[in-house]
Amino acid sequence: MRVYQKQYQIIEPLESIPRPGELVEEVQTAPYYRIDENTRRPFAGGQFSLTIEGEGIFQIGGQITTLKAGDGFLALHGEENVSYFFPPYGKEPWIFLWISFMGEGAENSIREMNERHGSIYHLDVNGRLVSELRANVRRSGVVSPMEMGEGAEMSSRIFGALLDSKLPRNENNPENALITRFQEYVLDNVMRDFGVGDVSDALSVSREHLSRVVARKMEMSPAAYIREKRMREARHFLMDTNLACSDISETMGFTSPASFSRTFKAVTGITPDRYRKR
Repeated sequence: MRVYQKQYQIIEPLESIPRPGELVEEVQTAPYYRIDENTRRPFAGGQFSLTIEGEGIFQIGGQITTLKAGDGFLALHGEENVSYFFPPYGKEPWIFLWISFMGEGAENSIREMNERHGSIYHLDVNGRLVSELRANVRRSGVVSPMEMGEGAEMSSRIFGALLDSKLPRNENNPENALITRFQEYVLDNVMRDFGVGDVSDALSVSREHLSRVVARKMEMSPAAYIREKRMREARHFLMDTNLACSDISETMGFTSPASFSRTFKAVTGITPDRYRKR
């Protein structure tokens, strides 16, 4: 039974950006209560459901998870082999909060999160986010108009909290500290010619270790990151100044205009001259 519900009416939505659809707080006690791909509407998007009190069951394929307070699942609408239901042994009411996310952007985000981190997530039921959502759904009015930016921010907060529950931030982690130092070095030296070896020497780590950490944490090589940041600076020169390409090349420490042009094209796909004309 839906105890509280809120439907969000997003003004001028963008399909590429996840947006909230419905926010509902339910209480279920019926042993026959079951939702699966045959009862869930197969439109683009999905939902996150969070147990507040009692217990529920989430099943994907042959894997069954008991959902206790703070446990939740993230799933696509109409996804095959996915169901959730009141446990046959249940005695206490199952109270859960769920929010749907609409659009292709939501579907892509949910699919990627499930592929990387699975379907089960955990949030503090007494934390700020959940408390705000429960207060939101209780506010008067079943339909709530919402600007696209506000909807995007709401979706982002929820997805961010779910990701944080899987990847807790640890500022004391030496690898995180190394990434920060690496990025700072690149930005501080973006106007001169340097390579990965120069960075590893400055940071007092081996080139191999730096490459492994950057590849794992940033999903790109240190050399690619350096090139991208240097060419980003070059794009500013091309668009915001009248400097000739040869002058930009010299200013940024390249050995020759030809070297600058090759690097720029490798990163952007076009030459500096064509970029400026575009």
